[in-house]
Amino acid sequence: MINGWAQERFGCRRTMCAALVVMALTIFAPVFAQSLPILVMGEVMMGVPWGVFQTLTTAYASEICPTILRPYLAAFVNICWGMGIFLSSGVVRATLNLPGDLSE
Repeated sequence: MINGWAQERFGCRRTMCAALVVMALTIFAPVFAQSLPILVMGEVMMGVPWGVFQTLTTAYASEICPTILRPYLAAFVNICWGMGIFLSSGVVRATLNLPGDLSE
């Protein structure tokens, strides 16, 4: 809902830039969380820009992008999400045996 309003009012570029700034600011809460409630609150705060990223890119691919490029861009958005999940799984697997708090 936030994305639809912001995209209509401010445009795609400004909405994406704002979501990137919010993500950069909220990413510190889960990384440095000392308790479970702070971790949960940080992840909830990060969920807003993640939702904007996901809905803004598909809306751009289906509405604003030139017609000939729409299927390619829509497929590329999905490929990027899949590659991100694959990459993050590899990072989690590689850091399982590291000592310390940041490996968990």
